[in-house]
Amino acid sequence: MKTIGILGGLGPQATMEFEQRVHRAAQRLLPQDGNTGYPPMVVVYVRRPPVVMDADGRPMMPIQPAPQLLQAARWLGQVADFLVITSNGFVLTEHIHPKQEERFKVLSGSLRMRVNGREQIVQAHEEVAVPAGAAHIWWNDSPEQAHVIVEFRPALNTETMFETLFGLARDGKTDAQSRPNPLQFAVIAQAFKDEALPAEPKDRLLLGVLGPLLALVGRLLGYKAVYPEYTKTPQRASSLTTQAE
Repeated sequence: MKTIGILGGLGPQATMEFEQRVHRAAQRLLPQDGNTGYPPMVVVYVRRPPVVMDADGRPMMPIQPAPQLLQAARWLGQVADFLVITSNGFVLTEHIHPKQEERFKVLSGSLRMRVNGREQIVQAHEEVAVPAGAAHIWWNDSPEQAHVIVEFRPALNTETMFETLFGLARDGKTDAQSRPNPLQFAVIAQAFKDEALPAEPKDRLLLGVLGPLLALVGRLLGYKAVYPEYTKTPQRASSLTTQAE
């Protein structure tokens, strides 16, 4: 039986809940013979933010993974067959949605947000609407899990964009921070520029100038904005691919 490496502590409660779910699944699916029916797990708790923070306790830009997190991940890679990161959740970089309002409804726990430079904490049972075009980033830095409903109005092709990004990450086609290579990213960014853009004006300018050229090279090399194996809506995949070309 393979050994599970768990990089925990980014959300201690999330780590404990994951362990409980694994045990419950093992009890339901595997034959029990003493303790041999449970998969072996090695857990390392990193009780600190997963990224480098500034003196005010905010993520430094550009986002950089904390050295302690990378050190723990490398050690787990030596003793476990695969790695699971249990986390409270974090959005990688500040961004805007040019044509969408993004709404957050916190069901439990709390969420820290920065919208147009103004930081706030959204508590359970509170709602926040981020208007289209507003620069924002959000994360959970509390020791408790946060359960949040996130809505995009209008939806546009957000679901398909996430299907592509998560599908690539699942298949190991992204880096340690779940980012595709530059050519793949350029193809995706061109297809979904109505859904998300970098918050920094210089980054948007760079994307606007170099993005089409990089996307063209990427498509010639076989990269796609949408992959049929990742999406639940093949017709939309075909439509987006045609528009991007």
